[in-house]
Amino acid sequence: VAEGLAKAKDLPVDLVLSDCGLKDGTGWDLMTKLRETRVIPGIMMSGYTDRAYQEKSRQVGFAEYLTKPVDIDELIEAIARVLGEGAANG
Repeated sequence: VAEGLAKAKDLPVDLVLSDCGLKDGTGWDLMTKLRETRVIPGIMMSGYTDRAYQEKSRQVGFAEYLTKPVDIDELIEAIARVLGEGAANG
């Protein structure tokens, strides 16, 4: 979480790709903190298939939830959808 926040502060960020479990928190923590200052689209990747994880991810701002192992074509399609939505809304 801390590393992601630091990088987002210093670099332009178009999209957040995050695992649910991070060494110092969760992807939900990361997205919640990022969205305190701006809206950044995101994709959550997790080994958890529980609907509650998917719903919480949407609630904190992730547009997509992919279950690991993530197929590269599925990831590319999700990125296109998320960035396409952002372009349409931005």
